[in-house]
Amino acid sequence: MLCALFFATILHTSIGNESMGVESEFGIDRGHSNCSNATPQIMYYYDRSVGDCFPFLYEGCGGGRNAYYTELRCRRYGKPADATYCIGKEKPVGNCRGRQDFTCPEGSYCKPRFWVPGICCDKKKREEWNKEFNPACEWNNVLMIESRSDPNKLRPLLGRDCSHKFCPEGSECVKGKHLAYCCGETNPPKGMYRVR
Repeated sequence: MLCALFFATILHTSIGNESMGVESEFGIDRGHSNCSNATPQIMYYYDRSVGDCFPFLYEGCGGGRNAYYTELRCRRYGKPADATYCIGKEKPVGNCRGRQDFTCPEGSYCKPRFWVPGICCDKKKREEWNKEFNPACEWNNVLMIESRSDPNKLRPLLGRDCSHKFCPEGSECVKGKHLAYCCGETNPPKGMYRVR
């Protein structure tokens, strides 16, 4: 029985790219299109520097281990299960107990963790990152995608960098301070993306 469990674990961790968080050690590799069956598609990778998953255009051949077909798979298998960070993986300013903000230095808030003391995160950094997560386009509309938790709600289509080519054809990628987002005049085809 123990032997069967061992082999099942090995099989599970070696199928596809989902090897239980190991990919978080690797950066992004968009692959290449120099093969006979190259099929470019949007995939997701885990960015260790900010502790989140972002889309990129996979060129269709080769590529690295840090590539997932969906954002959910990226979050499940690329992100460490016990990861608790300040937003954008900004450096904590202290420790706290529970959700009690009064145990954190002034200008910070408590982000609780399981089994260990929570971390105090800077409120100004949170405001800065919240602006990045809610961008505005100068002339056009921000492209939106379905929310992870509720398909009836929309959220901005965000990436880490414009060089990752995650914006749909016909839209423009705009680089913010920490993240990139897509601006477009109309809804792109395929219905996945919408404009705000």
